[in-house]
Amino acid sequence: MTPLATLGSRLRYTGLSPRALAAWAGSDRLSALPSLLPHARRPITPASALLALFVAGDDVPIEQVPALDDLHLHQLVDVVGSGVRARVSILPLGPSLLVCDRLDTDDSLDVVCWPDDSSYHLALSLPVARHARWLDLGCGSAFAALLRPELATTITATDVNPRALGYASLGCELSGVAHVALVTSDLADGVPIDLRASCDLVTCNAPIPEPD
Repeated sequence: MTPLATLGSRLRYTGLSPRALAAWAGSDRLSALPSLLPHARRPITPASALLALFVAGDDVPIEQVPALDDLHLHQLVDVVGSGVRARVSILPLGPSLLVCDRLDTDDSLDVVCWPDDSSYHLALSLPVARHARWLDLGCGSAFAALLRPELATTITATDVNPRALGYASLGCELSGVAHVALVTSDLADGVPIDLRASCDLVTCNAPIPEPD
């Protein structure tokens, strides 16, 4: 395992799991959390410290954060005084960990948003049969690939946003998902022709433009 995969495994074991998330917030469906989190705040305990840190975005006392040295080494947190603050959101997603921007990220940036219901509708509607090659266009933080990594032997995920691809790469590494190749591309424009012609599963969760 890579150092990040080992860290991801430790994070899941010590609290960043769908089961722990559902018990703490009332749901493990990430699209529901922004409306649930304001009502789910509880005292921070060793069992809930990672959820408070990476899901709720709370500052957490140093002594309650497991794997703090590794989290700091990989620049996932900042230590300020006696507290720890997450730089990103790390969200339990099925067998994986999804990396997105924090909910309070300045929207002047090219924000990598948390998944919405359409993300789930697409990923959960895919056929269960295993495919040789899967091309996921506009992947964002690689939600579909990380929720359903078992669907293909090789997955190529594209996005035009380098910030999203950086988070997708980090999520894949933390999750130990090694068969996802990330490509900077506006939909399929940057995907090699031979790859486009050989994929037997192609998906796209197109963004909905803001109204004028």
